[in-house]
Amino acid sequence: MNAPVIRIAVARSALGALAVLLCLGCRPGKPGLAGNSWRLERMVRLSFDVPIHSTRTQRLAGDSLVDIRLVMGAASGNQIPGTLVITKHAKHETQTFEVNATESVDGQMTVTLPPGALTSERAGMEGRRLDERLILLGDHSAAESYLDSLVFRRVEAGAAADSEVTVVERGDSLLRATVLASALKSDLRNLIVAEEAYFADNIRYTARSGPGGLNFYASSGNMLPIVTLTKDGWAATMSNTSRTMTCAIYVGSTSIAPATKEGEPKCQ
Repeated sequence: MNAPVIRIAVARSALGALAVLLCLGCRPGKPGLAGNSWRLERMVRLSFDVPIHSTRTQRLAGDSLVDIRLVMGAASGNQIPGTLVITKHAKHETQTFEVNATESVDGQMTVTLPPGALTSERAGMEGRRLDERLILLGDHSAAESYLDSLVFRRVEAGAAADSEVTVVERGDSLLRATVLASALKSDLRNLIVAEEAYFADNIRYTARSGPGGLNFYASSGNMLPIVTLTKDGWAATMSNTSRTMTCAIYVGSTSIAPATKEGEPKCQ
């Protein structure tokens, strides 16, 4: 949220080849992105909660049905404004998000989703229109990207939500490493703040956490840091509870691997 990460260059190449094969018989006048509504059929997300080399599939139908549509406006040049509409039928709840898109004459396009629309971060996606389907691929060069791919089908405006949505979560080692490193680095930066606060009161650093020591707490999933005092500062390493990653930071002239710059956490 597993198979190896699909590099965007390879995915684009494969998508382009697929488009050529499927569109050999395409006729002029096929519906474009602008002025049409597109309902989400399938979403693949990268997940660090799913075991690596595994997938987890959920089909949203019946009471759990979520209707997700791209409702696109008129084009201005190659720019197309639109709205992503998310309707949760059981809760009678609807959310709308403004999206920006472009489409070239050969059907290649980009769609930019704002934060909160399918993922917590802004998501830039690229893809192609294949007749009645719209296929978008996530940009895996962005560390915060959780969206792998989206498949939409064109529908008539106002059409009822009568089909299920398939959500696939794919365990991803790169995403997992990114999330783990981010949490450890954040904790080590907070450790600097705690050490400096202790120094301000005691004119020295400490290797002790808790009562009589640092006012510091590790994030969920992280172990307490191992702090070593040095001649003019301190150095620390910190791991997650599964010990799959270790990060380090130091203050003063004595470094500790893998950190190489004072005050800057680094992981391995």
